[in-house]
Formats: sequence, C-alpha cells, structure tokens
Amino acid sequence: MERAKELQDCIDNFSKKAFGRSLTDSQKANTCVFCNKLVTEFRDSLSQKEYEISGLCQECQDQVFGE
Repeated sequence: MERAKELQDCIDNFSKKAFGRSLTDSQKANTCVFCNKLVTEFRDSLSQKEYEISGLCQECQDQVFGE
C-alpha cells in the first residue's frame, strides 16, 4: 500500500511505541505487528487488505473486530 512518506513515518513511529516494532518492518518480515507471529493466510481478500492497512494477522483481526 502506497502512503505518503510522512504518514508512513507517523504510523511506524506509533507502532514502534505501541508494539515495539514498526508496521513497515513487520510487513517486510511478513509478521503481525501485534502478536509478531508469521502471517500465513487470510480468510478473504478483505482480511488481506486489512493486513495491508493495520498489520494485523487473521487471528488478531478476529480478536479486534470479531469473526
């Protein structure tokens, strides 16, 4: 997902403070920004898109948003 550099920097700084790792680093490593587990699959394309936005794996998405 393409974001303005300033916005991506803000998101990365927030996620580093909140989770100990940046969204960019988590997505490069294909891990969840919240639980740090390897991201393997998603239920549907909407869940995949959510990962691109939030960095949450399917399990964490289900906990945050419900199934």
